[in-house]
Amino acid sequence: MKYLSRPEELVLLTIWKMRDEPYSVNIRKLLSDMTGKYWSIGSVYVPLDRLEAKGFVTSYLANPTPERGGKSKRYYNHPGYICSFKFNYKFETFQKSFRILK
Repeated sequence: MKYLSRPEELVLLTIWKMRDEPYSVNIRKLLSDMTGKYWSIGSVYVPLDRLEAKGFVTSYLANPTPERGGKSKRYYNHPGYICSFKFNYKFETFQKSFRILK
């Protein structure tokens, strides 16, 4: 069994909740909004890398943005089995987790 740290759990649940455009900047913004705490970019990337190494999320690069010097954004998804009951979290648990942190 693979255990998750608290930041990994929060990042994973945020990706699960987002559904649209789950890339690091949006993940960080939602985490900050929900927890009321500051999340640096590094504090989001480290759990994302660990979650990907453990197989809880996958990532892919999108096309570069049309802005001058635009870079490709790395989007994160969770495999379908996380949405099933194999992963024992529900949306209510997600909300409760953020209420505890406030």
